[in-house]
Amino acid sequence: MDIAAEGQSPILIITGMHRSGTSLTASLLQEYGVNIGQNLVGSNYGNIKGHFENIDFVEFHKEILRDNGIDELGCVAEDKISLTPTQREQAQQLIAQNKDPLSPWGWKDPRTTLLLDFWGN
Repeated sequence: MDIAAEGQSPILIITGMHRSGTSLTASLLQEYGVNIGQNLVGSNYGNIKGHFENIDFVEFHKEILRDNGIDELGCVAEDKISLTPTQREQAQQLIAQNKDPLSPWGWKDPRTTLLLDFWGN
C-alpha cells in the first residue's frame, strides 16, 4: 500500500521495539505539531504520560497478528505476514480517516515494524 502521495502532508510512522523510546519520540513529535491521532492509548504504570498510540492502528495491527496466529505483542520470528482483501480495505479507510491535510501526521505502534513491507508498498 503506497500511503504517500504527491501534494499530501508528510506521513511519519513511529515504530521500534516495545520499551525502546517510541512513546518519548511520539510525544516529542506531537508536541512539535505532528498529528498522531485523537483516540490514543492512555497511560498506565509503564507509561505514566501515555503510550501515544492511535487505538485504531493498534487494534488493526493486533487483528492482523491474531489472524496470522501471532501473539498480539508481535513477538515472532515470522518474515511473512499476510493481509486479507478486507484488511487491505480497512487500511485504506484508516488512512482516509486519520490523514491530516494541513500538517504532518502519522501513528506510533511497535507492531508496525512487522508490517513495514505492507505500509511501504
